[in-house]
Amino acid sequence: EDAEEDEGGEEHGQRQRQGEHGQRHARHLVHDDHAGILVPECLLDDVRGPRAHDRDGDEEDDEPGPLEGDEPEDDEGHRAAGRARALSCLGNLKRKRRDWAAAEELIRESLALATERGYPRETILAREALGDFHLDRGAPAEARREFETALAMADQVAPDSDLTVELLRRLGEVHLAGGDLGQAARHAERSLAIARRLGDRIEEACSLRLIGLIRAEEGDLDASRTYLDQSGEILQQIGKRYELARLCLAAGLAWRKRARRGKSRGILDESVNYLRRAAAGFESFGLWGPTAGALLEL
Repeated sequence: EDAEEDEGGEEHGQRQRQGEHGQRHARHLVHDDHAGILVPECLLDDVRGPRAHDRDGDEEDDEPGPLEGDEPEDDEGHRAAGRARALSCLGNLKRKRRDWAAAEELIRESLALATERGYPRETILAREALGDFHLDRGAPAEARREFETALAMADQVAPDSDLTVELLRRLGEVHLAGGDLGQAARHAERSLAIARRLGDRIEEACSLRLIGLIRAEEGDLDASRTYLDQSGEILQQIGKRYELARLCLAAGLAWRKRARRGKSRGILDESVNYLRRAAAGFESFGLWGPTAGALLEL
């Protein structure tokens, strides 16, 4: 499930074929993670191995509908839009592997193509992916700028859409990381409300996770457990194992922080359990960077 890429000519040739694969296999689309960024499974097969698209347990049957004004008018337009989505998705895969240079190159190429062709959805997704890249690289200010730019676009062309909920939740995570709990909570509550209205279970779970982490930062561990348990239950039900691993990592770090403040051995033990679960979850995908990061926090 975790075949290594050939980082030379194979990948170069692959990227030339992305547009053609993108439309030809449009009925076989899968999520890179939960973010609404999809890629033809044949594309993942070529780059990652025949079962790579099952890594996160994030398979979807259909692609979300286009935004207003985002429907390509011809075959060439469809291929260009598919290529932009594929580049963004491949960039996300590289980001998860901590191949930062390749990730940034792919995502920026996606953004340039989507912007040039005037595709709102693909532009928003590329900016979202670039924000995730900056957040993982420890640059929250840059991440916030990309998320806010993308959210402004989403609110203009499709308010309260699937993209809106993803970006609100991401902005909440940025504000939480920066210590602005009030703003983080406002984004999280709006994200949760839209996710439930749309029936978006994964974003409902991720929004609940965010609220739980906010409560932990406020010192209310009982409320935090309630939200995190709800989030974890949904993620298990829908098979989003990668996001469940992220939940365990974030909760482990939050619990350890509270344990040190209160000098509580019980809370510290909970933290260790969360971190071990996170490491096991990342390891099951062959994501060695996040696995090592979780283990180093023990």
